[in-house]
Amino acid sequence: MLKTEDLSIGYDHCLLEHLNVQVRAGEFICLIGLNGSGKSTLLHSLCGLQKTLSGNIYIDGKNIDSLKQEAVAKYFSLVLTDSIQVDNLSVFDLVSIGRCPHTNWLGYLTPKDKRIVYQAIEQVGLASKLNTNFNSMSDGEKQRALIAKVLAQDTPIVLLDEPTAYLDVLNRIHIMQLLKNLSKQMNKSFVISTHELDLAMQVADTIWLIADNQLYVGTPEDLLLQNIFQQVFKIECDYSEETSVLFHLPQDTPKVPIAVYGDDRSSRLMQKALERKGFRVTENASICIWAKGKTFEIDGKIFTTIADVLNYVAANYSD
Repeated sequence: MLKTEDLSIGYDHCLLEHLNVQVRAGEFICLIGLNGSGKSTLLHSLCGLQKTLSGNIYIDGKNIDSLKQEAVAKYFSLVLTDSIQVDNLSVFDLVSIGRCPHTNWLGYLTPKDKRIVYQAIEQVGLASKLNTNFNSMSDGEKQRALIAKVLAQDTPIVLLDEPTAYLDVLNRIHIMQLLKNLSKQMNKSFVISTHELDLAMQVADTIWLIADNQLYVGTPEDLLLQNIFQQVFKIECDYSEETSVLFHLPQDTPKVPIAVYGDDRSSRLMQKALERKGFRVTENASICIWAKGKTFEIDGKIFTTIADVLNYVAANYSD
């Protein structure tokens, strides 16, 4: 859906260069990095808000530089970090603004537009707050309303810059779970910058990790297997605990059972990745994955990354 070609980004100096990444349909990507590493700049550059230094960005095969602003607004929606205040707007009014790329210059809402707005509000659990003044709501409710606005915009790619920045722990968990569920239900691609590493490890299909002016890309388990987190954060990682988390988000109803055997560390990371994608890992299943160091064998095929195994299993063994 979206890909970059030798992309360099920054302002008065280059923050990241030679970026060649992809965003696939329905993919949930968490963007992680220290403050000032370039997370916001990357998000702004992907949707054309920030001019790139060099390279190209393609959306559905079209160079984003060749598209008019109105066309770009139908591909990307964006929620920024800043906490906003809007006077005299109800939740319905705020979410309706998301329909702007699809309405006429007067902003007239057709019955179809209104249905989309109502649906977006319902999807984020704010149906009872339809006519509530936005400024009177809690921070968690405000963030849900802003998410509803981008859902009403109905773009295939949703970019969120620190969507949990001003929320308490419980609301951070709820918002990340909501975003993950929406991505799966609506087959929308989400790219979310976050400092919530523990949450990202549970929900992300792919991690984009910015460190030392480089972008590391992979599933959470691939980055662990390649020792990227350990190198970047300069930490010692006990392999027996590297897949543990402080809490567990609820998973979908398990899909087909799969057995994982072999190297202890690789098999543990493979198991974690399968469970995150909704597969049930159990012994004596008819489908078997053999973990051997940094390679994985299934059906006589050899794969070198956990991401490739997940893609193969999803293509061949999903219900």
